[in-house]
Amino acid sequence: MTDQQSFKDYEKGFVKMYEEKSPKFDSSVNIALIGTVNTGKSSLLNAILGCERDKPLAPVGVKSGVTTKVTAYRLDDRVLIIDCPGLDDVRKENSAETKNFLKNIDIGIFVVIGSTDSSQKANYDDLKKSVKKTIVVLNKIDELDDHEKEALDEVVAQWKSALGTEKIFPACAKGYDPTMRKGKPMDLRGIDEIRDEILNFLQAEGKETPFIRILRNKEIKAHKIIHSYASAAAVTSAALGTVPVLGPVTGDSLILIAITAKMGQSLSRDVFNRNTEVSHWKHVAAGMAQFFAGALTIKALASLIPIYGSAVNAATSVVTVETIGWAAYHLLDEGSDLDKLSKEDIGKALDWGKNLKSSSK
Repeated sequence: MTDQQSFKDYEKGFVKMYEEKSPKFDSSVNIALIGTVNTGKSSLLNAILGCERDKPLAPVGVKSGVTTKVTAYRLDDRVLIIDCPGLDDVRKENSAETKNFLKNIDIGIFVVIGSTDSSQKANYDDLKKSVKKTIVVLNKIDELDDHEKEALDEVVAQWKSALGTEKIFPACAKGYDPTMRKGKPMDLRGIDEIRDEILNFLQAEGKETPFIRILRNKEIKAHKIIHSYASAAAVTSAALGTVPVLGPVTGDSLILIAITAKMGQSLSRDVFNRNTEVSHWKHVAAGMAQFFAGALTIKALASLIPIYGSAVNAATSVVTVETIGWAAYHLLDEGSDLDKLSKEDIGKALDWGKNLKSSSK
């Protein structure tokens, strides 16, 4: 067998392995947003989706009960969010869409405010038995800002006891009301934690991609895409780290090129709505040759030490791929012509990616 044939066989094997580790792109996501009138569900939804203040998805108003019935938000053909006081309201609507929704709910977000209300236990139990994942949010925590610091902890503890749950996410999503005084800053608290809980569950289910596609915040989308590819690269690199020197040098070079191409295309399509070809990203990868070489040297040396080599290979791949991912994000965000990039342009993008990784530690 020639070296060239061996290389091609390895490349095919890697592509197959990578595709098996990649997220599923064809799964739908159904989310139930449950809470009584005036719990701030619409504002919370806008905040979770990263909507801009003047471009909310869900209508918000100062008048109590802006959303008083079942409201469906079909964000695209694969993501449906239904906002209502309780699942009984969905059942009563009796449409084909709601019937199908009830059978396939992935996440239930149960929203409460203020002091405990024992009548909500029945709604919570109904939701919990109908969904795969339940998230309880204590919204409008800004209403406790003038109280003692212990007040929030006490309210959270009361709701935990009343509902019989171990975890509650305190949150504030203030600022989407169009009647709010201009210039008044938005008050968003606990939103990142809720969003991470949703995305971590969907990632475990292999269903995060449809939800990521509709997030308004480009950096949130990019982060999840880049992290996904970095994790897949780490799995493969750990295996290659068991083969001294040869594994990292021959295998990881393929990984970095393949990852750059696939990740770049995904960022283009899912974050920037831009179609790019594999050839565009191979050109970018060629400009990163020196950066790749540095990572491969570390991996090759580490692979000489059993067990330790696998761990170092995996960790180095995560850092390398995430840096490359953010460099690609920067190039796309700048609207760069990928075919006309100079090595200097690519080097600056890599520096930007490295600085971003350093500042996030």
